[in-house]
Amino acid sequence: MEKGLMQNMQGDKVKINSEKAGNGSCRMEVKRYQLELDSETFTTFAFKTHPLAYLDAGLGDLPISDLEKIGTQPNMQEWGDSRTLSQAWDSGTVVIEDKVGNTANAVSQALSRLMAR
Repeated sequence: MEKGLMQNMQGDKVKINSEKAGNGSCRMEVKRYQLELDSETFTTFAFKTHPLAYLDAGLGDLPISDLEKIGTQPNMQEWGDSRTLSQAWDSGTVVIEDKVGNTANAVSQALSRLMAR
């Protein structure tokens, strides 16, 4: 978030890329110096940057049981906000792709070991 705030001090565009390839990016156009001044815009910015923070911190490395607990944390009122859904989608699609890819790799390696016997 700090990077985005600093970028908004320089101009009207905010662009933040994930530190890890494949985790996405955040882009917004906000009038210079205005990102922090409008609570609705700042809230949208926060929602857009959270998936990057979660994914870069290793969300995809957590076991499924922990991911289930995280997914049930927002209350029903929060799920009514499209930004919550968007944030969950942005984070979830990357995690699912990672989990499916890791499972496919594990199965492939196991089959290769079996075939080598």
